[in-house]
Amino acid sequence: MKVLLDDGLASTYLSGIGMHTTGLLPALERLGSSEVDDFNVHKFNLNFAQRFAHKIKRGIYLLYLNFLMPILPKMKGFDLIHFSNHLTPIWGRSFANYVVTIQDLSALDIPDLIPQPAWYLKYAKFMLKRATKVCRVVVVPSEFTAKRVHELFKVPLDRIHVCYNGIQLGVQEEAAPVARTNEVLFVGCMERRKNPMTLIKAFEIAASQNPDIKLKFIGKTGFGYQDLIDEIDKSKFKDRIQICGKVPVDELARSYQTARMLVLPSFYEGFGIPVAEAMANGLPVVISDIDVLKEVTGKAGNVYGEPLDEQGLAKSILKLAEDDTCFKESSEAGKERALAFSWHNVAKQHYNAYLAAFKK
Repeated sequence: MKVLLDDGLASTYLSGIGMHTTGLLPALERLGSSEVDDFNVHKFNLNFAQRFAHKIKRGIYLLYLNFLMPILPKMKGFDLIHFSNHLTPIWGRSFANYVVTIQDLSALDIPDLIPQPAWYLKYAKFMLKRATKVCRVVVVPSEFTAKRVHELFKVPLDRIHVCYNGIQLGVQEEAAPVARTNEVLFVGCMERRKNPMTLIKAFEIAASQNPDIKLKFIGKTGFGYQDLIDEIDKSKFKDRIQICGKVPVDELARSYQTARMLVLPSFYEGFGIPVAEAMANGLPVVISDIDVLKEVTGKAGNVYGEPLDEQGLAKSILKLAEDDTCFKESSEAGKERALAFSWHNVAKQHYNAYLAAFKK
């Protein structure tokens, strides 16, 4: 089986989808060389277009996607094309079987928390619906997203395959132990969907009872960021709150290894990469009571309550900050749970999805 992997240029600017593809490709290559016969994966790229500005590069890609991609299998002998960025050709039938990855449906499920122009919402719904119609298999990162794809687009469940996202920042076995601080860590886009305002309010409650804990935000800015800044400026504990923005990978890994806990109080997620990476590094996670985060963390997640429960979140923060037994148990449970997100397991899940598409 010869597979073409296309991520819609996401790996050229290392978005979440780009990081996923960057890890998935070598994992699939290792699987093909060591465990399964007659399996080859190739990544679609436009190296010649890298020198152009993003909009021009995007335009070139869309031309290739819609006019070259449908005939590329016959030209190059590909049996299957995997579109990992949910974009598929808008016309014609391909000589290959198609697989598409849909990471989440946030644009359609929570438009109030991620406001977009009306035209974009119509475009997103059209492209997602078309992808589910023309692709033999739909890959999603969680059972929660599988359920939403089934409900929204009426895709039969036997065409939906759950393939977890892999962990980029697992702790290295040879790494020396690092002393942990009493730092509460938030990793992700600072936007309303991820509910950082409730974290600020909960932190103020916890900080008034524990003078040692601090709060650090890592990630890019998003819708509602200014409200977060205004809330921090009003806080009497603002000198214990740090906003780092996007940081290099090695600094993010170091933060996972030195913090006391990761908190993700989201209203909505498609998977939740930060909680998986935190668990892999032995960092306990505190999560809101939403299905997808409970699915990803399993028994390792410290569920504080519904997303807006600032009192419950403050209580969970204080417990992990002050109870070493709770910290150690959560840390060990998280490392055990994170094994499910190894690139080897993720590659096998994708291979099974490809087999299903190839045989249909």
